[in-house]
Amino acid sequence: MFDQKKFYKNNLNKFVVNYPQERLDGELYKYCCAHCKVGTLEIRGKIENHLDNCEFRINFLKTLKESNSNNL
Repeated sequence: MFDQKKFYKNNLNKFVVNYPQERLDGELYKYCCAHCKVGTLEIRGKIENHLDNCEFRINFLKTLKESNSNNL
């Protein structure tokens, strides 16, 4: 049986879509990260596709590092 929570937890560092998004100006179905303004099609679910100074990316990597160190 497929365990969605386990899948999400195991793949959290590989595929990230829980960042805040906003609609691109003049576009009906195109969105971007609310922090770094990179389009969702460019991000493609990968944290490394956010800008290096993106607030979401910085906080996400910090949280991921802390959770990995707590699991050791």
